[in-house]
Formats: sequence, structure tokens, C-alpha cells
Amino acid sequence: MRILERRTDAIKVFVVCTVSLWFLLPPEPIGIYRVGAEEYEPPTFVAWPEKSLGLSIDLAGFKKDLDHVKPDGRRHLMASHPTTGLNVSVTLEIVPTQASTQGCIDQLKLIQKGPLATRAQDVKLDTAGKIPTLEYVLHEFEGIRVDQKNVYACLAQKDVYADIHLSKVQFTTADAPLFQTILKSVRLQSAPSEVKQIQAKPQPQIQPQPQIQT
Repeated sequence: MRILERRTDAIKVFVVCTVSLWFLLPPEPIGIYRVGAEEYEPPTFVAWPEKSLGLSIDLAGFKKDLDHVKPDGRRHLMASHPTTGLNVSVTLEIVPTQASTQGCIDQLKLIQKGPLATRAQDVKLDTAGKIPTLEYVLHEFEGIRVDQKNVYACLAQKDVYADIHLSKVQFTTADAPLFQTILKSVRLQSAPSEVKQIQAKPQPQIQPQPQIQT
């Protein structure tokens, strides 16, 4: 069983950091119509150096703000998109037992009962989809209007849980595709080099043509 309580404090810190960074952004409209001009970037692979299983996620155009292993051993990545204002937090955790979808759902339910989600609006827990998710909108934070959209997702495979948190202040419905693009890209898999080796097919050997002697 994971120690789920420690995730609540991490979520609080992430929300505070996101709101603080929001005041540094230029006061100009942002949305998906500003996206698409970036050059192609391969998916980001988040993993431990000694473990091949990790999370593949499309972070094209994002800037990595944190990329490290926490003192408790969890793998952590935080990234932000300078144009859209979308923030991404990824946490990978190794557990001593088999990770499961039910473990993901329990994690999301704990977040749903937390101090932020209970003050939010449009709260929706989806456990029927391929990836369990929890979403809500926090219109105010400490008396400040933020309209912050939050989406939590969780994946489980073997002995690894991947917790994903997406957030954006000044959210409008036009920004919804930004969240979906990220969620559709995430998957727990082996390291990209190993995947290429598995998917690679042996090339047929070309037999030399017999020469006709005259």
C-alpha cells in the first residue's frame, strides 16, 4: 500500500508555485491557437537510471523546471509551457507489491477529499476510462481569482505508479485540448532504446544471384 498522505502536501506546494508563477506571465491571451509552431520533439522519457520502466510523455515546447529523484526515492519532473501556461508534474513511485488500477483510484479519491478539491467546482472523478482521472476547477486561491484547472491522472504497471498532475490558471474551455493532448500521449513503457529493439524486425538476407558461366 502506498503512503498516499504525503501526496497531499506535494499537491499544495505545486498549486502555490503555479499561482506564484502566474503573476510573472505577460498579460496576453493564451490558448491552443498559439500552439503548433514548435519543431518536432521526441517524447520525454521519465525514469530512474537503474530501472528501464518509465513514463513516456509528450512535452514538446515545455521547459523543465525540476528533474530529479526525491530523497524518498520517487522520481519527479516538473515542466511548464511558456506560451500556453500549462504546467505538468510527473511523479513515479516504486512499490513493494504489484501496482494496480485500484491503487490509482484510491489515490485519486484521496486527492478528491483533500483541502483543495473540496473547495473547488466542476469536480469529476472518472474511473471508467483507460486512465483514471480526477479534474476540478479552483476559481479562487487565498482570496485571489485564479480559475485554475487541475487534472490528475494515474497509471500502474508492474511495481511502478505514475502520478500526473496538469494545471493551468486563467483556464477557459478553449484550453481543454491542451490537457487532452498530454493525457493521450502518456504511457508506462520500457526505455525507448529497448522498445526500438523489440519492435525492430530482422532484415531479410539477400541471397547472391548465381553467376552463369559461359
